[in-house]
Amino acid sequence: MSPSSYTEVASVSPNVTKKNVYDFFAFCGAIKHIDIVTEGHAEIVDAAKKEEHHEDVKEKLKRKEFEIFVGGLDKDATEDDLRKVFSEVGNVTDVRLMMNPQTKKNKGFAFLRFATVEQAKRAFTELKNPLVLP
Repeated sequence: MSPSSYTEVASVSPNVTKKNVYDFFAFCGAIKHIDIVTEGHAEIVDAAKKEEHHEDVKEKLKRKEFEIFVGGLDKDATEDDLRKVFSEVGNVTDVRLMMNPQTKKNKGFAFLRFATVEQAKRAFTELKNPLVLP
């Protein structure tokens, strides 16, 4: 498993099962692997892997500066609809439209990444209530 796909969740009930975790995080997308480590049975993690993970987390936080959250979307809105509206204020490099796996419709929110921090800030300030039509 690559560090970029690793997420750690701590302080969970000892009654939590893998199915509980899959169900709870299903809205995030496909889950490839889950390890549940209970207190007293944790394996020692290689220090280099931990450091690599921390560097990955720092990089992700830095990339978040280029990203904005867009909520209240019509359930039929598409990535192309979002790109069309938000490209007016900057270069949209990535659109993550959160989808419901059962209905195949979007969940009403998305994350958009821009080429620069300035473009993301501009989108946030200039497009407070954009109209995204499907």
